[in-house]
Amino acid sequence: MAKQHKQLQAALLLAVVALLLAFWGGRLAHAENSGIFTVVMENDVLHNADRHFTHGSRFSYYSEKSRDDWVSRTAELMPWFSLDTDQELWRSSIAIGQNIYTPSDISVSHLQTDERPYAGYLYLGLGAVRVVSGEEPGTGMVGSFELQLGVVGPWARARDVQTWWHSEVISADRPEGWDHQLRNEFTVNLYWDRQWRYSLAESGRAGVDLVPHAGLALGTVATHLAGGLTWRLGKGLGNDNGPPRIRPSLPGAGYFVKTSKVQGYFFAGGEIRLVGRNIFLDGNTFRSSHRVSRKTVVFDLQYGLVISYRKVKFALTNIARGREFEGQPSPDFFTAFSFSYQH
Repeated sequence: MAKQHKQLQAALLLAVVALLLAFWGGRLAHAENSGIFTVVMENDVLHNADRHFTHGSRFSYYSEKSRDDWVSRTAELMPWFSLDTDQELWRSSIAIGQNIYTPSDISVSHLQTDERPYAGYLYLGLGAVRVVSGEEPGTGMVGSFELQLGVVGPWARARDVQTWWHSEVISADRPEGWDHQLRNEFTVNLYWDRQWRYSLAESGRAGVDLVPHAGLALGTVATHLAGGLTWRLGKGLGNDNGPPRIRPSLPGAGYFVKTSKVQGYFFAGGEIRLVGRNIFLDGNTFRSSHRVSRKTVVFDLQYGLVISYRKVKFALTNIARGREFEGQPSPDFFTAFSFSYQH
């Protein structure tokens, strides 16, 4: 166990170093512009649960506004990114994240054949966010693209993280069934999202808008089509495209515009996904592993609050995710917290 903890600490240290290099590298290259560092944590502990998608963490850095970096040029070759206009700006991104999935009962050591598998996912994400101002006031479009390269299985170190967290931080039950987790596998996945903003009302006190969106995922981790709508009420609605989240989810990004005053808004939204593959339910791609019967249609509902002031933005999101597999007794509920800093 001591050796595993040392390996985990080394992996986390490498992740922090990589993000710091990206942060300072961008800062030195374009000191007159602003990069954005974002942390997102999602967990079900506030809902007195410890099951299914039980934890996710994501650390990301969004570059300065640019059109010349290789990530933006590559993303422009992708579908939905080919439109060229002077009304747009780009930010490329790099991210490191980990997701943890478990069955409902983590206190038993035997294989639970009617429950979803234990699984961990560790990934590196390279992407771009493209913001285009609309011709009409209060309108616009935000597109995002991300390539995720990662691993599932013991290589993802989810067992070590959850065991350490339960024993050293929250004194919860020790997870006993990780011997049945998905097997080691390298993964690759592409994600596209597009959002359109339509202002319904604007005043000095507050505004109201609607943000419909569409999305597509292709790869060995997830393949799905998605569509949905978000309603927002408050100030500074044009300064971002919603709270950042961990995929799969309603789209959002760490991108935001600095403000001189406190601004914030309430939001509520939903998404429907037509799912063709979910490795955390379907099991390993090329090897035999535990799996369950996946549902084809899955929904997410969310609501929450975003507050921004000067260089920082906070967001709190409550999420309800519908049943994802046959035999799942009820939807899942979890909470996302994010912090973004623009240097």
